[in-house]
Amino acid sequence: MELRLNLEPESKTVVTFDYEKSFIKLDEHPPDPNRGFNIEPTALTFNIDNDITEKNGSAESKAVPLSCTLSRIFGQTPVNNVCKVTVYSELFVAVLPTPDFSMPYNVITFTCTLLALYYGKLFSLLSKNIVHDKE
Repeated sequence: MELRLNLEPESKTVVTFDYEKSFIKLDEHPPDPNRGFNIEPTALTFNIDNDITEKNGSAESKAVPLSCTLSRIFGQTPVNNVCKVTVYSELFVAVLPTPDFSMPYNVITFTCTLLALYYGKLFSLLSKNIVHDKE
């Protein structure tokens, strides 16, 4: 996803997006589902006019990113008089509700137990010898 914005100086912008991962299959869960799902880090790239970096004064100015300051110190001229800065975010772990992975085992065990009790009783009734007393 790429989003291009033209922002005014000293402005603030908040970008949000919805991330939905629901009703995933059993084999799509990670090996440790209690840890959560990784949401990949993002990269924010923005351009700073070289005129602005020169107006801020000395190389120690805190308003100028380090990459712009270093390129000015070493005499590298930016393309189109613009300093390009890229900032990377951290990995985000989203904790989602996890299903009960033991439920299929519990259902199979319960069903097999009921079937075993039913067939056991049925076979014991069918295989009994009925003895009639002759009096």
